[in-house]
Amino acid sequence: MSREGLEALVELIRRPGIENRRERAERAFNAVLGAEGGRYRELAEHGVELRAPEMRDGKRFAAWVHKVGSFLGAYGGLCFVVFPIQGDPAPVGLVVGTDGPAPGEAVLGRPGHTRKAQAICA
Repeated sequence: MSREGLEALVELIRRPGIENRRERAERAFNAVLGAEGGRYRELAEHGVELRAPEMRDGKRFAAWVHKVGSFLGAYGGLCFVVFPIQGDPAPVGLVVGTDGPAPGEAVLGRPGHTRKAQAICA
C-alpha cells in the first residue's frame, strides 16, 4: 500500500464526522488501490464493491465487500467496515459478511490469517 493510500485510509478513520462519508470512503479506497491499471486496482474492480447506505434507523457504515451483483441484500466473505460517528474517530472492523464466509473461506481458513487480522485490529 502506498503512503498516500495509508494516509487516506487513516484520515477516513480518524477524522470525526459523518458528512460526505461515501465520497470520503471512495477516495480512501481508490488511494489504497493505487494508480489506474495497477494489479490491485484491476483485481478489486472485478471483485470488491463499496457499500455505504443510508440506513433508516440512522446507523451508518462504509464497507468494502465482495461483489454480489447487487448493492442490496446479503454479501459474504471477509469485509473491511468503517462506522463513522459524529464527534469521534470511526470504529473499524474486519467482519464476515451477512451471508457467511463464502467466497472467502479459503482465505479465512489459511494458517496465519487470524494472527494477521488480530495484529491489524491491535
